[in-house]
Amino acid sequence: MYTVVQGASNYSFIAVDACLNPGPRRPFNFIGNIHPEEYKLLQKFGKDSESSDATIWFGHYPTSCILSPVPGVRHLMENSTAYLCGHLHTLG
Repeated sequence: MYTVVQGASNYSFIAVDACLNPGPRRPFNFIGNIHPEEYKLLQKFGKDSESSDATIWFGHYPTSCILSPVPGVRHLMENSTAYLCGHLHTLG
């Protein structure tokens, strides 16, 4: 998490690293995973960013391709401004 302060406004940026370690190679690298310890850290970052004027999450995978503990990664971002991510490619 990184917070930028501009005058009286602040903006939080939270990175979501769902890459598998070690990760599979193409064409099977379209699913991400967040382990429970990482999920707890992201929950903390989300709570810490509640006082920000805007919170922007970003990561490689679309949220529909991230496996995570319940209630899920989208729940972490429900009060945020945006989630910026990569995109999926066709296998062909």
